[in-house]
Amino acid sequence: MICVLCVRVYNMTEKKILELWRDPNFSGAYSGLANFQTCLEHEKNIKISRNDLLQILKRDRDYVLEMRKVPKIVSRRKMNIHGYGQLFQSDVAFLFEHNNFIGFLLCIDIYSRRIFCQKIKSKSKEEIQKAFKKIFDEAGVRPEKLETDQVSEN
Repeated sequence: MICVLCVRVYNMTEKKILELWRDPNFSGAYSGLANFQTCLEHEKNIKISRNDLLQILKRDRDYVLEMRKVPKIVSRRKMNIHGYGQLFQSDVAFLFEHNNFIGFLLCIDIYSRRIFCQKIKSKSKEEIQKAFKKIFDEAGVRPEKLETDQVSEN
């Protein structure tokens, strides 16, 4: 008789946990396992082991879809950047002509990851210089270094 009662209580708790997992008003909803467990303990006073919680959440289709392997961290080139405006990277992209514009100049401040873009009407030196001037005025700084590719845009 006690086992049947335990199973009913466990099933009720399981349903409540799954409801909380899907409740957008609950702070731990749709979060990671550790965060969800912490929110259950602190906000709803539900103490459950991480293993049991994982077994309950694995029965939920949304959780299984969100469970992905963490991608392997790709090693990136080390950048020694100390502030905004120290290094910009830029490139020109050409599209189909639209309203007399043939493409755009794109610049990225590497430190802040802020992106700047200006439309260009031609790939002439004067047009590119004008676009760079507008971008630097918008950024509020002239970069110490500007990296571009070496390819001639034909």
